[in-house]
Amino acid sequence: MSNNRLRFKCPRCGAKLSAPPRAAGKRVRCPACPARVVVPYPIGDDGPEPADAAVRTVRPAWFVGGAGAVLVVGLVLALAVGRKKAPEQPPPAGSVETVSTPVPAPAVEKPPLPTPADAAARAEVEAQWEAVKGLDRGQGAGKLLDGIEADLRSARSTYDAGRYTRARPAFEAVQQKCRQLRELEDLRERARAARGKADEARQEAERAAAATDANALWSEGQQQAQAAARDFEAGLFPAALSNWERASRTHAAAARHAEGVRLVAAARTKYQNELNGCDPKQLETDDPTGWGKVAPAVASAARAADEGRHTDAAEGYRDAIELLKAARRRAALPRLQYWAFIAGFTGCSVATLKEPGQAPAPALVTVLRTAYARLEMKTAPLDRLERERNLSQKEAEQLLIAGELVDPLERAHGKEVSGAFTVGIIFARLWMFMEAQELKLGPDDRFRAQLGIQLVISAAKGAQFPREVIASFEKARGVLDGAWRKETVRECNKILRAANAQLLKEETAVPLFRKQLALSKPEPEPKAKGAAAVAGTWSARGKDAVIELKIDPNGRCTWMVGKPTGGGRVEGTIGVSEVVEDGTGFRLVVMGKRVQLAPGADKKTLELSGDGLRAVLEKE
Repeated sequence: MSNNRLRFKCPRCGAKLSAPPRAAGKRVRCPACPARVVVPYPIGDDGPEPADAAVRTVRPAWFVGGAGAVLVVGLVLALAVGRKKAPEQPPPAGSVETVSTPVPAPAVEKPPLPTPADAAARAEVEAQWEAVKGLDRGQGAGKLLDGIEADLRSARSTYDAGRYTRARPAFEAVQQKCRQLRELEDLRERARAARGKADEARQEAERAAAATDANALWSEGQQQAQAAARDFEAGLFPAALSNWERASRTHAAAARHAEGVRLVAAARTKYQNELNGCDPKQLETDDPTGWGKVAPAVASAARAADEGRHTDAAEGYRDAIELLKAARRRAALPRLQYWAFIAGFTGCSVATLKEPGQAPAPALVTVLRTAYARLEMKTAPLDRLERERNLSQKEAEQLLIAGELVDPLERAHGKEVSGAFTVGIIFARLWMFMEAQELKLGPDDRFRAQLGIQLVISAAKGAQFPREVIASFEKARGVLDGAWRKETVRECNKILRAANAQLLKEETAVPLFRKQLALSKPEPEPKAKGAAAVAGTWSARGKDAVIELKIDPNGRCTWMVGKPTGGGRVEGTIGVSEVVEDGTGFRLVVMGKRVQLAPGADKKTLELSGDGLRAVLEKE
């Protein structure tokens, strides 16, 4: 047994130990833990035998005799010395000192290595701890971090002691707390983001003066934001998130409300300014129907504002403004039509009678200036007319009755006013032409007279002229359908003078225009069908007149009547509301009158007939 070591385990920590056989029965300190362990005897050995037996079985023969005497003496001396010296300290743990010769320290085996699962559990929890240990310690997070760190230290100690089975549940508990802290941090970040949005909404509401114009909503939003701040500092992040989101919505609503209040105020002010520029009593007299629509619109807008429907209220005031403008326009339209007719009629008369070197009649220029002022037209042409006496008739026409004057009138006052200007020009030409026929009747002038009066009728209808005036024009046209002689011309002129007398006087013309306005209804935009069939430019040239008709594929018809020399041009645009192939040609419904268009056999000519008008047009 002297060459074989005794092997045993520590009863406390289970560490495997070994010692020489002669250390059996002695106490040694376990190298793995503080326990003191008794070295067991070998299997089958019950302990030390009696002294005589030991001598008989263990001691060799050389021990007997002199050597034995020496040993006895040595023992006696040792005992004597032992009485004088203090007992020695027990040997340190891991060594055996109970025999006469030094016993080597027992060899301790290393604890087992952790399994991959044990190592993975520790690595995962260490990674999670690294991710959370630097988090903001405010709002109660510091206390949670301290608790997690303490639990992690305990789990590490257990792991390092080799007790992996006990360490894994400890690591899992730490890991769960790290996940919970991470989730709590996510809530805190969401609450912070909600706080940022709530601050932006509050600033927007502040810029919109919500504290003044939406005080109730502003105060509610402030209370919600304050509650959110308290919840956040207490670590109640879900409640803080909810309150900041509510505060954001409330402040946004306050901003919208304040903006709506300002929007309504601005719209109401615009309406009031528009109303201040007119006479309500006069509007009620001149256009009772239009004025009657304004008050309900204003009442509806005010009601919407009281109910907090600011967009509807602002839109209601805008509608009221448009209705008021329409009422003012309709009230002013008859007078504008009258002055437009005067401007066209007088301008054409001045231009036609212009002689180089002579100044226009001052009375006519005064009338023109008044008309231009009422129509808000530029007076530069009149200034030049008075300044430059050597203007030719053509140059005067270009100044006073050119087509460039029509478009600005229509943009400013509508097609009824620009149409009245055109009617004035055509009627002045017809007037002067028919007056000349009384002095010298031209045999070939009948067509020109019929064409002129037909153009006056069409233009007057387009400009919503009084029915009484149009009836006079139609009566004059009927007279011209009879025999072409001076008596016929005189009768026609008598009718035209009566109509002219009505139109040239404001006190008679304006009531007629107003009466017609009350009777008239807006005409729908003309719709063309098959206009492309007669699209193109058609013209007819006579001895005294030229007529030109342009039809585009969309159904717009532009006409021009003038002199063969190029002067005295009158232009206009009408809507072609119907173009229908009927086997013999095409029909144009122009201003409610049907005009027949019959193409020639070669498709290069077009015969225009209807309403007393006859012309053969050639395609250009």
